[in-house]
Amino acid sequence: THCISSAASDVYKRQKCMYQKNFKKLMNSIGWQDNGFTINSGRHTFITRLRENRIDEKLIEKWVGHTEYSNVTKQHYMHINPDFEKAKIDEINSLRNR
Repeated sequence: THCISSAASDVYKRQKCMYQKNFKKLMNSIGWQDNGFTINSGRHTFITRLRENRIDEKLIEKWVGHTEYSNVTKQHYMHINPDFEKAKIDEINSLRNR
């Protein structure tokens, strides 16, 4: 993939292309080239793990560059990890069984 463009308006596209190329090189170097992991899936995982660890949503929004109160972080990036959900259910059940 070539990331060269003459249009000044394509700066973002060129930067994105370079990030993707470098990320692909990194994935190849550690043997993860065919696992489907992307920069975006890493971002989703990072945001989900922050919230699972009780990091404040406003702080997460700041760290990932989202506008405060935009709800993009919650609606698009935060997911429920099935293992995390099961652990929380187990915690609730253990309280009930005391």
